Amino acid sequence: MLEIEIKLRVDNPSSFRQKLLQAGAILKKERYKEKNYLYDWRTRELEKKKQALRLRVIGKKAFLAFKGAPQRSRRFKIREEFECEVKKEKELRRLLKKIGLRVYLSYTKYSTVFLFYYPIVRTICIHDIYLPIAVSIGNEQQ
Repeated sequence: MLEIEIKLRVDNPSSFRQKLLQAGAILKKERYKEKNYLYDWRTRELEKKKQALRLRVIGKKAFLAFKGAPQRSRRFKIREEFECEVKKEKELRRLLKKIGLRVYLSYTKYSTVFLFYYPIVRTICIHDIYLPIAVSIGNEQQ
């Protein structure tokens, strides 16, 4: 899948939400918590190539995603993204560690998802990201 992303600072999230709904957006998923873990080798090969391997945990569900290097764009972040649901999160973490991948960045965010259906289907996600961010290259952070 090709992901096209733009990031905007929103000073008044409730007003922005109301404007989305007034413009015809449909609430797909109410605000939910997700934990994200970015994996890389000690040499940071993925980061050097501007790629990412992310494990996202939402409740009891987990998703692994690979994000390719961004394409050139002035206004958007455009990149390939491949994502699949992981049924055995702990086993996946052991596998990633066994092949030399470690968590180098982890963060928690809250997301709300809206859909627009005209002229084409568009997804709008509002993310609240909370710090502190745990950073580690030597030991896996949980």
